[in-house]
Amino acid sequence: LPAFPTAPPSTAAPTAKAGPLPALLAQVRLAPDDAELDALLLDSAAGRLYITDTAGQLHVLDAETYDELATLPAAGALTLDAAHHRLYASPPYDEGQVTIVDTASLTVLGDVSPNGFVALDSTRNRFYVGNRLYAATPEDAPGVRVYDSATLEQVGEIPQPGIPVYNPLRDELYIVGYTVYRADPETLQVTGDLLPEITAQPLPWCNGCRAATNAHVYPDRNLLIVEVTTLSAGKGPGALPPPRFFDATSLEELTDLARLPPLERGCGDRLILAEPVQGRVYRGERYSRYVFYNNLLVYDLEGRLLTWRDGLPLGVTNPNTGQMYLPHGDDVLVLDLATLSPVGSLPPVCIHTLDAEAGRIYALSSQALVVFSQQGGWPQPPPTGAAGPLPDEEILAIQPSPTYAQDRTLFVKTYGKLYRSTDGGQTWARLRGGLPEGDYLSLDLAVSPDFVRDHTLFAGGFRGDFWGEGVYRSTDGGESWQPMWGDLTHLRVYDVAISPDYAADGTLLAYSRYQRLDPWESGYSIFRSADRGLSWTRVMTRPWESTLPAPEDLLPAAPSRSDTRFRVTNDEQGVERSTDGGRSWEPVLTRRQPEFRVQAVLPSPEFAADHTIYVLSETDLFRSTDGGGVWERWLDARLTGRDYFQRLTAGAIAPLGDGGYRLFLGTAAGEFWSLDPAALVMEPAAAQATPAPTPVNTAGPPTAQAAPTPTACALSPAAPFAAAYGKGSIAARLGCPTAEATVTAAAYQPFERGLMFWRADEQAVYVLDERGEWARYPDRWDESQPPEDPSLTPPAGLQQPVRGFGKVWREQLGGPQAEIGWALEPELGYEMSVQPFSGGQMFVGMDGRGFVLYARVFVLYADGTWE
Repeated sequence: LPAFPTAPPSTAAPTAKAGPLPALLAQVRLAPDDAELDALLLDSAAGRLYITDTAGQLHVLDAETYDELATLPAAGALTLDAAHHRLYASPPYDEGQVTIVDTASLTVLGDVSPNGFVALDSTRNRFYVGNRLYAATPEDAPGVRVYDSATLEQVGEIPQPGIPVYNPLRDELYIVGYTVYRADPETLQVTGDLLPEITAQPLPWCNGCRAATNAHVYPDRNLLIVEVTTLSAGKGPGALPPPRFFDATSLEELTDLARLPPLERGCGDRLILAEPVQGRVYRGERYSRYVFYNNLLVYDLEGRLLTWRDGLPLGVTNPNTGQMYLPHGDDVLVLDLATLSPVGSLPPVCIHTLDAEAGRIYALSSQALVVFSQQGGWPQPPPTGAAGPLPDEEILAIQPSPTYAQDRTLFVKTYGKLYRSTDGGQTWARLRGGLPEGDYLSLDLAVSPDFVRDHTLFAGGFRGDFWGEGVYRSTDGGESWQPMWGDLTHLRVYDVAISPDYAADGTLLAYSRYQRLDPWESGYSIFRSADRGLSWTRVMTRPWESTLPAPEDLLPAAPSRSDTRFRVTNDEQGVERSTDGGRSWEPVLTRRQPEFRVQAVLPSPEFAADHTIYVLSETDLFRSTDGGGVWERWLDARLTGRDYFQRLTAGAIAPLGDGGYRLFLGTAAGEFWSLDPAALVMEPAAAQATPAPTPVNTAGPPTAQAAPTPTACALSPAAPFAAAYGKGSIAARLGCPTAEATVTAAAYQPFERGLMFWRADEQAVYVLDERGEWARYPDRWDESQPPEDPSLTPPAGLQQPVRGFGKVWREQLGGPQAEIGWALEPELGYEMSVQPFSGGQMFVGMDGRGFVLYARVFVLYADGTWE
């Protein structure tokens, strides 16, 4: 089991508030190795904990000592009827049975079948059992069954299937089955529909329709809460609709935000009716459609928005401590609500129940119950790792210390990790000490220009589209890190830049991506801090299709004796030069070859004096000693026969005290090379190569041009493509694979005379017509735009494409006059396997019924044709 934070060692017992984090009180292993804990219920009045596991066991524990009082055969969700000493356990699926336990004697009284959701009617000493309703539920499926709690005999049935929910304030039963039906517990008849607008939707269970999924009654708060969703065919509903609130006595719908209590999600998506914290209310908004976005919003008690954060979900708040607990990669982030900044983290547990009166937090960790006090623990971040070789991981960036000649310090970035060397790259230690860790993490490092004196580093980060890590700062060379989140509302930071005059002005920039869900707004942003990261001010935002100014355009100019600049072209297949400080640009190195991608442009430290510049591609290192006029290529045995997994990925230059400099290169295999520029053997290289077709066609099919017959390839076609690759002239036209196959979220829609595919990794729409030609268009649709054109009426049996497909169809293809015609059926989401080749690409498609067929491989050639 994982280690948990405890109070610091001391000869005297620590006080309850010795540290800011929850402190471990107990860790009790309950489930066997091949199972895990499922549900938890705290009975404060009886001083007991009831916990089920997936091995079919119910564990009854003393809530003070955590001694196990009994273990009974029962499984699933737990419902307590304390007045009648009954506990109901029901598995989450429709299989098995509901088990009824006598909580006085801790014995099993019996069970009822079939299993389902349980609702209690204490007035009649009854309980109701019903099953979730699906579009495919048979018409003869059982409705809601009614049982006598004393005898466990079935005493009736309401024909309507669904989840039963009893409202004692109205003596009324609700059945959640697509909509929410109202039923009379006496007559066992359906009497009405709480959500008639859902029932009135013209096509029940349609893709894009709203549906009720569950309901909850809180008699002490006079609230009925109905959870709703937008149905989707696998790709996600888009913006997740919030629950709907009703007065539980009058059934009046409540829409005034100031009257709506915050709702949070605990372990297992359990709904928690939360409280304001220090006069502020915390709510969350989520988006799920191929990608995932999170917004955390903070309101005052009048319902006015105070602030918000992109890249943070809503967690579980604790009013007693003013903290929020957020599942976060490999740990649980503890957020201070007053500053919206992390104060530390807990190991990976699932926060289930807060017992505010006892000051305890109950959590589940696979097989164990974990109990914390609300405070008392201290942050114990992992220390910096021991010095050793770099792991076999792709090197994404290399950053020398500004005073490398004196301190021999270097930093390397890999996926989600940072490493430091203090011996010129011979050995490396992983930096930890409070830095974020876990899957899908990307970190960017910035080194202070005054590093020799202030030992300061900044790291910005994010996890995909769903989580922002903000900015962290270290003032001890990377040994320990503290979050610098103050007023940083866009937390998905992908770049941090430090002022050349940082020692004097304390200025730095954070570049972020952001997505505001309501109102819909997305793009890039720049935040500036003038106090070394303690506070931030937003400088500007730009939409996705725009670009942000470079750091050198917003920060004081670095010392230089020249206005010459270099930059990589947008397609990464060339380098451009400006001799007037960036006002105009000209190409100096271009190689239109699929395998050529510029990885880095490296001017020498004294570029104004020696005019030397290096350009690193995935396969070569180029050098020019006249500012980009004449180019040479590095000759070295290490460059021979390198494949995609050994490609060159990163480079850097560090000045030496004698006026020279050192050149550093990194590879996808984790190799780190320290090179003496004077010892490099070079050969002449042309600045321009004859353009060849690129496998991305952005407007339409270019002139057909066959790819050369491949010789032995370094990579092989992936399994889904191997058979097709060997047929006919496909191998000769496609050439060799340039990378391993990957999987991306995708969508598909058939048309009268063609097909459309959408790729999430490229945010692009591919159009394939029946003439055998294809084109690629960027997907520029977002939620702020209409999904379709209501003025267009498709012919009978056909459909107008919507959202991203519809925008391309109307604006790029001509709408009703499009070559591919009208859509035949709605779009469908699926996972696409795709592999690039030197002369095109292959991907797995779908058939007309929405099933992925590995025999149905699409081949898109670089000449704009497909088969």
